[in-house]
Amino acid sequence: MTISRYQTYTGTIQPGELFTINRAGRSVTCFEASAGLEIVIDDGSSSAFFAGVSVDFDYEFKRIQLLNPNDTPVTFQVATAMGKVNDNRLTASGILRVADPDSGASFSAVRAAAVDVANAVGELSKRANEAMQGSNMFMLYAPKHKIGTSFMYVQGVGSSPVTLIDPAVNTSGVIIRTVVANNGAGNGASIFAGPSAPASWVDATKRQIYSFYSSYTQCYNHCDPIHLPAGDGLYFLGNQGGSASLSVTWDYL
Repeated sequence: MTISRYQTYTGTIQPGELFTINRAGRSVTCFEASAGLEIVIDDGSSSAFFAGVSVDFDYEFKRIQLLNPNDTPVTFQVATAMGKVNDNRLTASGILRVADPDSGASFSAVRAAAVDVANAVGELSKRANEAMQGSNMFMLYAPKHKIGTSFMYVQGVGSSPVTLIDPAVNTSGVIIRTVVANNGAGNGASIFAGPSAPASWVDATKRQIYSFYSSYTQCYNHCDPIHLPAGDGLYFLGNQGGSASLSVTWDYL
């Protein structure tokens, strides 16, 4: 292993939460991760980050954040450095031995796995090239969209709050997967989270996730996960009768 001025970090990230590393560097490497993570650099953009990924940057970043988009906790070990981090565990070499050399199925499984990895890397590279045309910084992108198994659609919502997720039912936490809402001409609406419903669509005492006021506008979260702790509910209401409609999907933890 060849290392130049680096610092390692280990820990566990709960579903929907961030792990922040306030340390400057030019490269970041993921030695271990029990599941795929997302990495967020200074500009706020996120990319896929999993065991075996090592990324060098042509500028010095000031902070790195790791997001857990999964439904279960993820343990990890990463390293940041001002130089380059090389770990021979990240490169497969030598003779590959299988448990049963006489079994065609064994070789078939190895071959299929290699093809799957090659296809995945090719697709990620294609997405990265398309997304970063003309940029001096290379970032690895992967699809992260997931639709929740629980869902609700409401139409023509008025000034009385509609309970989308009941706090009494949310006993172990919730990951909100998708949110899409729209309003009519001159109407406003808001989405709130918390143990109790808001009094109005502009209730400043409650946690407001989204609020929009314009003619025929939409609000949506691009499928970025939102974590609600146990005991919190989700509510939707507008400024008057028939103000807005909403579709939301989520997973209970």
